[in-house]
Amino acid sequence: MPYNIYFTEHKGDIGAIAFSPDSKIIAIATTKVEGQQKINTLQLWNPDNGTLLKNLEGVDVQMAIAFSPDDKIIASGGWGGLKLWKADGGWQPLQSYQQGAITAVSFSPDGQMLAAASVDKNVYLWKRDSTGEYETKPDKILQGHNDAVWGVNFSPNGELIATASGDKTVKIWKTNGSLVTTLKGHRDVVRAVAYSPDAQTLASASYDGSVKLWKPEGTSLKALKHDSQVYAVAYSPDGKKIVTTNGHGYVSFWQHNGKLLKTEKWRGGPVPTAVFSPNGELIVTASSDRSVQIRKSDGTALKFLAGHTGELNQKVVLGASFSPDSQMIATGGQDGTVQLWTTDGKLDKTLQAGGDRVWGVSFSPNGELIASAHNNGTVKLWKREGRGEFSTRPYKTLSAHRDAVRAVAFSPDGQIIATASNDNTVKLWKQEGKGEFSTRPYKTLSAHRDAVRAVTFSPDGQIIATASNDNTVKLWKTDDSTFIKTLIGHRDVVRTIAFSPDGKTLASGSKDETVILWDWQKNLDIKQLLVLGCDWVSDYLKTNPNVSNNDKHLCDGVIGLLFDF
Repeated sequence: MPYNIYFTEHKGDIGAIAFSPDSKIIAIATTKVEGQQKINTLQLWNPDNGTLLKNLEGVDVQMAIAFSPDDKIIASGGWGGLKLWKADGGWQPLQSYQQGAITAVSFSPDGQMLAAASVDKNVYLWKRDSTGEYETKPDKILQGHNDAVWGVNFSPNGELIATASGDKTVKIWKTNGSLVTTLKGHRDVVRAVAYSPDAQTLASASYDGSVKLWKPEGTSLKALKHDSQVYAVAYSPDGKKIVTTNGHGYVSFWQHNGKLLKTEKWRGGPVPTAVFSPNGELIVTASSDRSVQIRKSDGTALKFLAGHTGELNQKVVLGASFSPDSQMIATGGQDGTVQLWTTDGKLDKTLQAGGDRVWGVSFSPNGELIASAHNNGTVKLWKREGRGEFSTRPYKTLSAHRDAVRAVAFSPDGQIIATASNDNTVKLWKQEGKGEFSTRPYKTLSAHRDAVRAVTFSPDGQIIATASNDNTVKLWKTDDSTFIKTLIGHRDVVRTIAFSPDGKTLASGSKDETVILWDWQKNLDIKQLLVLGCDWVSDYLKTNPNVSNNDKHLCDGVIGLLFDF
């Protein structure tokens, strides 16, 4: 549970703040004005009860603080240079370095090296000598930026150093001082950098209002930008193409690497559903004007279906699914029916679902069952009978959710059904003897803080992905239902998710008008990355008098994520 502690003895502006590695101390750099005099202190606090442990005076305005990994040294940087404080003897001054105004400091993971970024465009590196003390002169000077350096961070293995600068770039260096690469993409000052714990992602925070995520080799992770809420995302079976739909009725085609191929305005209003046929030859979309469109995979129009009925506010087609053999399309409507279509556009059959809106439909992998998700909290199963025809009445109803079921999915082997609900949960239903599904769920996935809008299985069936109104995507193991991780990056409701056919990429579409492509096996700490990036830049934004009032609050929401891990 998050909690608040008020540091009642603290007065003045905060220039920097840091936790000790053992979480027992918070160091705060402050500046307060008494009369005509500015008093700068480095204060050490107990985070458990908010008591002041130590007031370290004799410092100038401090902009950076870092603890050594062993908790024995504090490095503080400011306009007067770099100071080191030693734990032995009650945090006494250890050493001072005059390398210009120091804006950021970072210890290597093993504590054998200290890096300090300066407004003089350089980054200084000190090594520990045989006595355990840091040398009096820098071992290396990293030179290459064309403006002040505002951020510095070691990679988790200590082999690389990332630096952020006012020249709008991020540079990556080896610890021997050689430049590895320069990352370009920000449109303004880059204020901070942070590595993910697995070193597979680097986050950079900039005054351009963005936090960018980079792969180790320097390529930026993609965010597919739309001009309206994203309703659906689908991968082609060969994994080479992505189709997305938005709230303005546009359908966009992308290469798997995020390059936009084309965007088209299709008939109807918002398009909440898009799916590829299993053979990859067709795309079916469902629109808010109750229509279903069948197109070739390149977007060429083939058929326009208008079968769902009802009043104007009941015409929306909410879900669609291809049969495994690509010969049939099932659609679910706000009119409370499931309709079956041939791919040449003929209505084959209407399944009476009881008049309650159908949020989603899904074929089983063998094509023998259809599962439909309903607004009354149930899932209905429809079965093929004699002559291969689906019965117009459900043969089984799964009831356990306390609110509307928004999505339903079969595992690739057909043994499990996953149902996502407005009750914030996903329930798993298992096939038992004689191939029948139990009417009681065997697992409930509970971690989302708001309605779950989408659920899907990875192609190998080992992972379940869920998308929610809480702006997150969560991943779970299928075999034991254990929670794996949360993917943070969207700023609004996540409506849709889809795995690439090879299972290596997960696409998520959001109301925030973006589709994010996740290298999910590596992106273990997106939330932490956002927090770390904004943690570095937020104090500067709030204390720099040259920053606009709006910009001072750029990171407010991101820093708040810290308590949700």
